[in-house]
This record gives sequence, structure tokens and C-alpha cells, in this order.
Amino acid sequence: MTNTVTPETARLLAAAGFPQPSPAPGQWWGDGNRLVLIWRKWPKEYYTVTELTYNQPLVQNQFLSSDFTGLVFLPTVGDILSHPLAEGYGVSRQYDTTESGLSWVCCPTEWDTPEMVSAYHETSAAEAAALVWIELNEKK
Repeated sequence: MTNTVTPETARLLAAAGFPQPSPAPGQWWGDGNRLVLIWRKWPKEYYTVTELTYNQPLVQNQFLSSDFTGLVFLPTVGDILSHPLAEGYGVSRQYDTTESGLSWVCCPTEWDTPEMVSAYHETSAAEAAALVWIELNEKK
């Protein structure tokens, strides 16, 4: 699950006002102790999910809407960069001075942006995008 932010970063995003969508298939949700991948939405607010608790996967066919209480949406880099606040930003893998020599960098695609913000993360494009979104949100 390297295409989403961590539950810790998701909490920071949510606290900064990043939208928490309604649960839908394909989304990851989490709280630090468990991760939930939504497979299907059924009528009457039931979901089929795979829940990972203590690294043990469990498929549940009757995961209720109320079971999402305490969980936060774990957005992908696409979810973050499609938000209007991050319009014009992109993420790429670039050389840097870290131990690995590479990092994910999120920055504007046009460098003359007056409120330019950039961030990097050594292992995750989504984490780099989240850091930029949080900083942009603080500036607005």
C-alpha cells in the first residue's frame, strides 16, 4: 500500500481540512491500528472490505458505515493533486542528497508561481504531495 499516505499523515491532512469523502470502492481508510480497503458498497450502507489488523487480513461482508468512525481517508497522490488547492502541482522522482540519492518531489509545474511551495519525501509520492497540500492550506 505505497500509493497512499500513512494514517498519521491522513490525520494531519484531515485536521488541515482535506476533504473526507464518503466511503467508496477502491479507497483505503485507517487509524494507525488497522487499515481498511473497500471492495464493494451494498444497499443500506453495508460494505465489503478487507480489514488488516495486526497484519492479519480479514474479509468482512457487512462492514457498516458506522464502522468507519475513527478512521480517516488515506488519499493517493492523485486524490491530493486533483484538489483545487494543488492545481498546477506535480510529483516526480529526482536525485537529491539523501542516503538513497532519490526522493519524490512535489512542486509546481510552472516555476514562476508566486506562492510556490515544494516538498520531498524519500519513499512516497503521496507523502510529498500531502506535505505540499498541508503547507498550501496553511498559506491560504
